[in-house]
Amino acid sequence: MASESAGYYGRAWALLTKDKGWIKTILVAAIALWVPVAGILGVNGYVLEWARLTAWGVDSAPKQKNVQVGECIKSGWRAFVPTFVWVCVWGAVNYFISVLFNHLPIVELAVNVLGIFIGVAFMVNQIRVTIYQSMGAGFQPVVIANMIKADAKGFAKVAGIFTLMQLIIGIVFAFIVTVAIVPTIVSIGANAYDAYFYSYSDRMMMSHIISAITGLIPVILVVIYICCMGEVFSTMIAYTMAGLWVRQFNVPAWGDMHAPLPAVTPYQPVTSAPANPQQGYQPVAQDPAYPQSAQPAAQPAPTAQPAPAVQSNSAPEASESVETISLSGNASQHGEEGPSQQ
Repeated sequence: MASESAGYYGRAWALLTKDKGWIKTILVAAIALWVPVAGILGVNGYVLEWARLTAWGVDSAPKQKNVQVGECIKSGWRAFVPTFVWVCVWGAVNYFISVLFNHLPIVELAVNVLGIFIGVAFMVNQIRVTIYQSMGAGFQPVVIANMIKADAKGFAKVAGIFTLMQLIIGIVFAFIVTVAIVPTIVSIGANAYDAYFYSYSDRMMMSHIISAITGLIPVILVVIYICCMGEVFSTMIAYTMAGLWVRQFNVPAWGDMHAPLPAVTPYQPVTSAPANPQQGYQPVAQDPAYPQSAQPAAQPAPTAQPAPAVQSNSAPEASESVETISLSGNASQHGEEGPSQQ
C-alpha cells in the first residue's frame, strides 16, 4: 500500500484542474463561505462529495454545473456532527495532557504534532461518513485506526503534505496582510497624531481615524476574500488527497458500515488522467463495482453448459455525482446501508 502514496498532491492537483474553468469553482465557493452556517456546510459537503467519488475510484474534476446545494448542505451537516463530537473529545484530551504535564514545552510540541495526524484522521472519517451517507459511520474509530495501521506511511505522507501546504498558505496570507493592511494602519496612526498635534482637538483626531478606517474597509474585504480562496483551495486539495488514500482500501468491496475492511488486493488508483479527457465527472477505465455483499448471486448452470458470468454493477454515473442514493441490494438483504456511490 505504501507504494500508492506517491504523488498525492500531484494527482489531487491534476483532478482539480482537469476541467476548464476550474478556478470558477474556487471563486464561487469562496463567496459561499461568507454565508453563515449554510455556506460553510455547503462548501464542506461539496468538497466531501467530490472526495467520495475520488475514494470510489472515479477520476473526476469538481462539478461545475447542476450542483444540488441542498444535498451538499446535508452532506456537510452529516459530516459535521461526528467531527464536532471528536473535536470536543480531542480538546478534552489535549487539555488533560497539558495540565498533567504542567504545560511542559516538549509535551505541548508533541501534542501539536499529534494534532496534525488527528486532523487528517478527521478528514478520513468524514469521507467515510459521506461514503455511507450515515452519521453512524463517523463513530467507529477502530475502523479508522485499522486503515491507518494498514498504511501508516501513506497516511503520514498525506499529513506531511497537508502541513506543508498550510504553512505555505499561512506565509502567503501573512505577506498579503502585511503589504495591504499594515501600511494603512501606520498611516492612520500618523495622521491621527498630526491632527491632534496641530489642532489640539480630540474631535479632529477622531474624524481622521474614522475617515481612514472607512477607506480601509474595502481593502479588508478583499484580503478576507483572498483568504477564503486559499482556504477553499487547501480544503479541496487536502480532502482529495485523503480520498486518494482511502481509495486503495477497495471501497467498492466494502460491506455495511459494521463490516471489517475487506482482505483483498487494494484497488489500484489511476496515477494520471487519460489523454483528452471529456469535461465533467468521468469514471476511470476500470469502474468500481458495488460492494461484494450487494452483487447478485450466480444461478446454478446445467452440466452441459458453462455457468453464466456474474454481471457486476458499474460505478456511479457522472450526472449523478452529487445525488444521494443507497445500495438497494445490500440494504434489502442485510437491513443496513452500504457505501453510497451515486
